[in-house]
Amino acid sequence: MFRVISYNILAESFVRHHERSAGVDAGARKARLLDEIASFDADVLALQEVEASMFAALQERLGSSYQGVHALRKGSPDGSAIFARAPISNLEELHFDLGTRGKGRLSLLATTILDGAKIGVVSTHLQWQKNSTPAGRHLGRQQLVELLDKLDTSFPWIVCGDFNANSTSSVLQAAYDRGWELSCRSQRPWDTTNINGRRRKIDYLLIRPGTLTPSPGRMPKLERDTPLPSLDHPSDHLPVQVDFSLR
Repeated sequence: MFRVISYNILAESFVRHHERSAGVDAGARKARLLDEIASFDADVLALQEVEASMFAALQERLGSSYQGVHALRKGSPDGSAIFARAPISNLEELHFDLGTRGKGRLSLLATTILDGAKIGVVSTHLQWQKNSTPAGRHLGRQQLVELLDKLDTSFPWIVCGDFNANSTSSVLQAAYDRGWELSCRSQRPWDTTNINGRRRKIDYLLIRPGTLTPSPGRMPKLERDTPLPSLDHPSDHLPVQVDFSLR
């Protein structure tokens, strides 16, 4: 069995003024993030909104037990990272270019060895658009389709990330239509973020049925007034943990 965690850690560049004034200063938040991530005891960490300075700090904190890879989004100070306890290979950056709003999105792809088997891992952060956006014009959906259609499914993949969409959206429906499923469907509590008092799950780990057996970890419960970020939760997202065993 091996543990994979997907986590949008909130780039410091995107922390808003009122969040800083609420006591979430940069130094305290960074220290809390490093402590939290080091405590996960994960075999794979798929992280989003990772700035270069934070990636360097994570490399130092996690030490030689992990190999890390990182790529920045075009025109942005942040990007995606993958850390694994086993060597990482076949690294690839998939930069999306789907019109003005679609530029600057990224999927980081890599393979590693988990429980003696080759496993592909993706860390991605898709474009947000309203749920009412027609499926054919939804940039996040187009990005996910491009990503999934690229993967070599002759071996298992775990597609991790902030999908910026709920589980009934056209974005996730595109994954279901292509034979993918949520490895965290039975996870409770369910929500991973709290935007203006509206709780929702927008962070997932996708797998193909029959390749891996998932055992989702338990999520902290968010209330409508739970502040994100805070000193308890240093990002505006919660980490999603799933343990997997090979089939």
